[in-house]
Amino acid sequence: MEVIFCDTTRVLASTSPATRTLWEGLTLTYRVAKESHYGGAATSPLVVEHPDCGFPTLRYLEPAPDNIDYLNRSMVEFHDVPAEYVAEIEQTLRDALHDPHHCYAHSWQAGDVVVADNYTLLHGREPYASRCGRHLRRVHILDDLRLMNLALR
Repeated sequence: MEVIFCDTTRVLASTSPATRTLWEGLTLTYRVAKESHYGGAATSPLVVEHPDCGFPTLRYLEPAPDNIDYLNRSMVEFHDVPAEYVAEIEQTLRDALHDPHHCYAHSWQAGDVVVADNYTLLHGREPYASRCGRHLRRVHILDDLRLMNLALR
């Protein structure tokens, strides 16, 4: 199994000034159906300041491709963007986020531990094979309650 990490500071540093200006003006809402402990809505600017370091980062949940059967698919709404421009913006983001210059692919091995800055990095994984043996644990390291995500509702 492989997890891809994308350094959003690299994405922003290599993006054209016009695209960066466009992204800085975008606000998005993400909605996921409430299933057990997970779900709800979050609204956030696309470009946000890192809460500790102050540098700009991207907050983006890339929609799952339509050809993949995805349990509890998230819905993304771009605020104040004409519908005819959304697909182009999504493609520009997808191209930048998947550029190998911005990414690290981690192939998991038994005993691996990964510590990641969840404000700077975006991450995704390949789909699990049906009934595959896997055991992953996720631990959140919190140092200050003021960093709670205020976008969650």
